[in-house]
Amino acid sequence: MTFANNLIRNVLVFTAAICLWGPAPIAANATITPADCFSMSGVVKNRSLDGSTCDADVAAGWGIAKAASSGDSSAEAQSSDISFAASTASNGSYASSTAGGLSHVSAGATNGSSATAQSSDGSSAASTADNGGRASSAATVSSQATASADDGSRSEVTASLWSIASAIATNASSAVATASEFSKATASATNGGFASAEAEGGAYAYVVATNGGTAVVGPSTPPTCRPAGLNSSASVRSTYGNCGK
Repeated sequence: MTFANNLIRNVLVFTAAICLWGPAPIAANATITPADCFSMSGVVKNRSLDGSTCDADVAAGWGIAKAASSGDSSAEAQSSDISFAASTASNGSYASSTAGGLSHVSAGATNGSSATAQSSDGSSAASTADNGGRASSAATVSSQATASADDGSRSEVTASLWSIASAIATNASSAVATASEFSKATASATNGGFASAEAEGGAYAYVVATNGGTAVVGPSTPPTCRPAGLNSSASVRSTYGNCGK
């Protein structure tokens, strides 16, 4: 009898926690501030007083989708098959996240930025953007992808087949990282730099570019390091070779 009572109590506590965690679905075009959406089944859409919108969708199976926006922004989150997706956007920004197949994904954008993230098959992906940045990440098959961009920069990341990839871009820079088949790729660019790292088949690639410099490497691209001046730098450390410092 004690076991049964404990079981009932635990179920009630869990149910109460879920209710507190996410607000009940609200009809489309409801007037709330900020726009806030939470779903564990089906689609929930809301609109705030300042013109912001949110869309949370659990498309199939069990999942959790959370989206919130403010300041004339838009946030979308879609989850399916025991996954979690979360998006936040503010001050004229756009954020979108999609997760499926035991995955986790998050996207956050502020101050006129855009962030998108996708994950599937036991993967995780995260994108953050600020001050006009553009960040995108995608991960499939037990992989991890992380993208960050701010101040007018661009960051693009793709990871697949048990790989890890990350890219950080700041101050009008561009960073691209791609990893597949048990590989790791990292790219970092600042102050107008361009960094691109690609790795596959168990390889690794780390590239850094600052102050207008260029650093690139990949399976079919030899290490390339081109500083743009005395205060600029570019470096590559990879399975495919090294350059710069």
